[in-house]
Amino acid sequence: MTTFATAGVVSPAGGSGSQPAVAAVRDDMPDTTLYYPQSWPQQPVPVMLWANGGCRDNGLRYARFLKEVASHGYFVIAAGPAREERPTFLEEARAKANAKHEPEARSTPVGSADKTTVEQIINSLNLAEGFAADKNDEFYQRFDPSKVVVMGHSCGGLQALEVATDERLDGVILFNSGVINEPLKVQSTALRVQKSMLEKVHTPIAYVNGGPDDVAYFNALDDFNRLEHVPVFFAENGVGHGGTFGVPDGGSYSKVAIAWLDWLLKGDESAKQWFAGEDCVLCTDMDWQVQRKHL
Repeated sequence: MTTFATAGVVSPAGGSGSQPAVAAVRDDMPDTTLYYPQSWPQQPVPVMLWANGGCRDNGLRYARFLKEVASHGYFVIAAGPAREERPTFLEEARAKANAKHEPEARSTPVGSADKTTVEQIINSLNLAEGFAADKNDEFYQRFDPSKVVVMGHSCGGLQALEVATDERLDGVILFNSGVINEPLKVQSTALRVQKSMLEKVHTPIAYVNGGPDDVAYFNALDDFNRLEHVPVFFAENGVGHGGTFGVPDGGSYSKVAIAWLDWLLKGDESAKQWFAGEDCVLCTDMDWQVQRKHL
């Protein structure tokens, strides 16, 4: 892969949290884009691993969403070099109306090789563990690699599911994603991951879905119905397969992601109430429909 940015900060600070976050790259992690608070808090922050929709190799593709997460006190490791930030939904619509925007190609065709790999994501965590322990590294004791959640969108959600089998992981969210019901033996993650992999999940798992119009809806619902050995949360909000990633600060998806992280990695009881309890936050939100097991 080719890195499209030199080492250092590649995108200005953003996010609505108390610690605005930047996107940055390192020469020793050329296939990865990092997001972290511009001003680090005193205590090491937990880690979130991210896999892109289409299994693409553009670590800036979800920059607004990932800056929002990082601004709430997280170190985010996103698959792919820093290539290009996507416009918001509104910016994209205006550009199309002016006939000045050429739409980005659709996700990696089913059956083709992925641009990013599960091994790449796991290796990035291995490298990060070394940085956090190296007294001469700029990231020394800045983050805690023993507290890790993985998330991904669409094809990246399936990569997240594979990564989640690693014993170091504390949780997982699949956004607009679920294991395809008729797997084939091809290179693409979308067809390689099989339902049997669900048995290897050892942490709480959440499915955040765009509703019946989401191409991944029935696959995700089938995953939910099969999972019986770990806490599992399923929420749909009717926004379709693209989710709310194109909304400033990641919209409702970022709020769910941050609450999941705060609960699992920071032990925040108020964040837990988003998912657990008779009157959980998402259970009582008219924009969401929720199903749960073992929570």
